[in-house]
Amino acid sequence: MRIDEWSICANSAHAYVPPELRTRSLHGKVFGHPRFEDGHEITTSAICGVQDGQIVTASGSLYELGEPDAKYEAAFPGARPRALGLPSNETSTTHEDGRHQG
Repeated sequence: MRIDEWSICANSAHAYVPPELRTRSLHGKVFGHPRFEDGHEITTSAICGVQDGQIVTASGSLYELGEPDAKYEAAFPGARPRALGLPSNETSTTHEDGRHQG
């Protein structure tokens, strides 16, 4: 499945949730989903990780990231590599001790 015009949103039904317990989901227009028409706007279940360059959600779904929402990209440049946990450019390196080079 692919999600376009996506953004990452925080999930919290209650105002008093510790930061370490807050979850994040993808929000955008989905394509190739078995239950929704192409272009249907959805919010996924909680993001659990990344597998083979796709976002994995708590329901077990895998989402290929299409183009991010333009306003989201403007607010968070490099949204796709950031969402996938990748360096924003190939010359960037983060060392084990947290030092950033590039």
